[in-house]
Amino acid sequence: MVAGLPVAQAGVAASVATTSRQIGQSLGVAVIGSLIASHPAALASAKAFQTPARLGWLTITGMRVAALVVARISKAPKVIRPPS
Repeated sequence: MVAGLPVAQAGVAASVATTSRQIGQSLGVAVIGSLIASHPAALASAKAFQTPARLGWLTITGMRVAALVVARISKAPKVIRPPS
């Protein structure tokens, strides 16, 4: 993302990318945490915690696989740099 922009905009692009990544991580933790906490039995014992935790891990794995598929099939634009 940053490589395709003029040098003057590289700092802004890097900060937008970092902010987006941090927001995504925060939302991911919140969603998976609420998914696990939505099973009241998970709070009863360690054994009961395994089922919602497994569901959380499967959700994360599915999202990662989907992201890898999208990254694999998408084509990055060619970066054209003016001669310096």
